[in-house]
Amino acid sequence: MALSALLWGLVVGPAWAGLPTQGTGVFINEGGDVVTARHVITDCERLFVVKDGRVVRGRVVAESADYDLAVVSTPLTPYLSAILATSPHPGSQPVFTESYDVLQSMENRSVQVFNAILVPGRDRLTMMSSVRPGASGAAVLGEGGLLLGLVQERTAKGALGPILLSRSRQPVGQGATVRVRAAPAADIKAFLTEHHIAFMESTRPQLGPAQARAPRAATLSVGLICDARD
Repeated sequence: MALSALLWGLVVGPAWAGLPTQGTGVFINEGGDVVTARHVITDCERLFVVKDGRVVRGRVVAESADYDLAVVSTPLTPYLSAILATSPHPGSQPVFTESYDVLQSMENRSVQVFNAILVPGRDRLTMMSSVRPGASGAAVLGEGGLLLGLVQERTAKGALGPILLSRSRQPVGQGATVRVRAAPAADIKAFLTEHHIAFMESTRPQLGPAQARAPRAATLSVGLICDARD
């Protein structure tokens, strides 16, 4: 069965039954707009958004190759939308980031405070993380649960170029920690402002220092499925 036919049945029929998503997005405002990495939605004939067992059609309303960012309009009403950090990120701190699919089955989600570490970088956020393919577009949540960035790619010694963490599905050793790059909050805000997409920013923490960030990430996140053009 063609992917488009299967997904059409899921949209109008029974709830989503576990089809793997190929990327992750984050609710960026109360209108249901989702921000993600642009390479997740490139060359999609149809784009589907997965949230809490529901599948809906998504529509790309803004994209930038320079930022590798995109915004997808959805008919969903988010319970919570991300709040971008106003201040630049510190050179190093523990953060939380994970793909939509992994968040759905994470057994210790209610107590997971962080699972990655920011490391000094000159441009985009750089961190040590064990995220797998499917994490492109995932939120990087810092202290207080503020959005510091969005996952875009991983790097590896000897690789000819960046390894995208989306539908390309390059093999990664299970549980291996790798260097991952992300678009920083400053780039996300510049991109959203250029395209007149509403967003919120703040210096005020949304979580206490010991509160788990994984539940917030799960609430903010959606899965993305690209029915690619032949």
